[in-house]
Amino acid sequence: TLLKAVKKIVEVVDVVLIVVGKGDQAEAKNLLKSLGINENVMFTGFVDSHELKKYYALCDIYVCPSKLEGFGLTLLEAMIAGKPIVATKAGAIPEIVEGYGKLVSPGNEEELSKAVIKTLSEKEMCNKKDFSSRIRLFSWEQAAGKLSDVYGEIE
Repeated sequence: TLLKAVKKIVEVVDVVLIVVGKGDQAEAKNLLKSLGINENVMFTGFVDSHELKKYYALCDIYVCPSKLEGFGLTLLEAMIAGKPIVATKAGAIPEIVEGYGKLVSPGNEEELSKAVIKTLSEKEMCNKKDFSSRIRLFSWEQAAGKLSDVYGEIE
């Protein structure tokens, strides 16, 4: 979905998609060749946490095109880096992003491409957004406090 969206995005704005992480990328690489966007996509493979911070700092926006997602830690990492977010309405993503990014339907490359283009055009405004209050909601202290409250209700 993201590669197909990138095909639409590059028709409007010059972008490079950096895909960070390990996994079988053969199918994706074949698709990007058939879409003619080889020059617009870079696969890093696995990177350690130190290198990962550099990629967050480097990016203009963070895109999470998941069709299924438990808890999207990468979304919080992008918020910590102060990056605008475009993500799908899948799993826990809407709860995490809630008002702090654009949400699109999973598997919809048209929605995804439009949201990315819009976010890139609003980048200056998005980079001024303060994510600190949102990030604090998902801190270990908050989680421990909520768990303690649940245990307190059981007694």
